[in-house]
Amino acid sequence: MQRYPIFDVASPLRDLIFYEVVDFNIKSNRDMAYGTPHHNVPVYPNHELVYIMPNDKEAKTYRFYYAAKRENQDDYNWEIQTGEQLTRTYVIKRELYFERSSLEAEVVDEFTYPAIGTPDIRFPKYGFADDSVMQSNQEITSLYVFVKRRFIEPITSELTWDDDLERYVLITKEIIPAEVYPTPPVRIAGYTSEVKQGNTFFDAKITRQVIGESNEIGDEQTYPYELAPIPRSIDQPFPAKLNSIDLVTAWAWAVSTSAAPAYDEAHYWRWNIVSARPGPYSATSRRFITDDPETIQLLYPIDIIPKPVRDVIGVVYSWFSAGQQGNIAVASASEVEVPSTIHDEIIVAENLEPDGPTDTELKKSYTETLDATPGYAEFMTKIENGIVILDHKTQKMPMGLYMVEVIEVNIENLYG
Repeated sequence: MQRYPIFDVASPLRDLIFYEVVDFNIKSNRDMAYGTPHHNVPVYPNHELVYIMPNDKEAKTYRFYYAAKRENQDDYNWEIQTGEQLTRTYVIKRELYFERSSLEAEVVDEFTYPAIGTPDIRFPKYGFADDSVMQSNQEITSLYVFVKRRFIEPITSELTWDDDLERYVLITKEIIPAEVYPTPPVRIAGYTSEVKQGNTFFDAKITRQVIGESNEIGDEQTYPYELAPIPRSIDQPFPAKLNSIDLVTAWAWAVSTSAAPAYDEAHYWRWNIVSARPGPYSATSRRFITDDPETIQLLYPIDIIPKPVRDVIGVVYSWFSAGQQGNIAVASASEVEVPSTIHDEIIVAENLEPDGPTDTELKKSYTETLDATPGYAEFMTKIENGIVILDHKTQKMPMGLYMVEVIEVNIENLYG
């Protein structure tokens, strides 16, 4: 039976695949194997048998499909999806496909993928990423496979605003060859780099970098830097202040020729105590972004508010008189506790000196000086400056950074 080719694939692919109806009773036809070249080599030099199927119900004739080796597939096998990736689909002999790079290829004719990131020959914006192997059409699946090759942009970047850092962050994604042992992440102030596992072919190297205040790429941010301050109020208790103490004394002295002299004395304490003006107090939250929170804490140390103390004042006196009419002896000792306050050095002043018995007759002593409360002088200096630092709050941020919040309270005219 005479052979004749039947082309069922439209131009320009009509010379790639066709079938011939042959008599299957002929032994040479029955013995023909897939991959056998076409018998008419001058006309079809690149065609080979790829598929056989019955042509009639009686199976007296069969269709022999012949396919030619694909050439210059890069001219027509591409498509671009949503402007983000390029795909090329190749028809490749199964025996020639190997999942390894061209650098690792052992045979020249092997179909191996190029180095990761190699630009496409027509669209250099896209670089090679990976391969997917799929089953080909029924007529050629015995010898051929479809290889879908994906190309993406090797390096992409985006600039995003970080509300916490109040800076732009440049995020860069770079396609690199797949790593057996991933590179350890790099984390330094304002910069991170890590490798995310992709697939058999590639991994993704992702870097994040904080951009400086100019918002220009390449302007590296230095640390520390201060964010916009936030006004607030704080209801902070401050101690009362003791300004002065007076010893108020009342006395009486009587003397006559007919009786023994008489003397009596009583006293009380009068102190000038000023309370702090009522709160809440205006305050400011100052926020610093830094890689070294301890330095910020040292630059803005928390101020110590003096702890109030309860001072004790003692009074001791004695008086005596001797004569024919009788002897009189009086001795007294007492203490008084000053309210809990803070103060500078206090000189206790007696506002009245008795003009009575001589020194040999009246002995009197009392606490004349109270030492300053520890930290009082430094605290008064802070009041003069109008600012006291009450607290630090440290919060861990991304990319090896910290936010240190310094709470400053306005205490100007605190005891005014």
